[in-house]
Amino acid sequence: MPRPVRLGTRAFPPHLNMHAPSPSNPSVAANALATVEIFGLAFLQADYASTTAELLRLAQRPAPRSAAFCPTHLLAEAKLRDEFRRVLATFDLRLPDGMPVVWLNNALGGRLHDRVYGPYLMRHLIQAAPPSCRHFLFGGSPECLRELDAALRKL
Repeated sequence: MPRPVRLGTRAFPPHLNMHAPSPSNPSVAANALATVEIFGLAFLQADYASTTAELLRLAQRPAPRSAAFCPTHLLAEAKLRDEFRRVLATFDLRLPDGMPVVWLNNALGGRLHDRVYGPYLMRHLIQAAPPSCRHFLFGGSPECLRELDAALRKL
C-alpha cells in the first residue's frame, strides 16, 4: 500500500495527485495571482474583488476568455476523466465554487475564506465593469432572461 503524502498536518493518499504551492510551481507566475494546484489544475486564490479585477483585465484582451466555477462535482470529474480535466485546463481561470473545494484548497496551503459563487460574482462584475463592457447571457427560458435583464438594469 502506498504511503500518504504529508502536507502540513494533513495526510493525503498519493493517488490524489495534489500539490501545495511552492516557488517551483510553474502555475504561480511572477506578477500573477497566486494559485493552488488540485488534480493538476491551478485554482485561483481570489475573492470576489480580485476575481472581478482579473476578469476585467482579461476582458481587455482581444481573444475570448473563460472562467470555470468549480464545485466538488467538477473536481471529481476532472480526477476521474482525463478528457474532462484537459478541457478544464483550457479555461483561463478556475475558481473554487463550493466550500469543500475551499477547505481542500486551504489544506493544500491556500488561504481562502469563501468560495467564488458564479451568480454572486456576476453582480460584482456587472457593477464594476465600465459602460463599454458587453455582457452575454445564455441559457434558461425567455422568461428567465427577461427577469434577469430587469434585475440587472436595477444595479
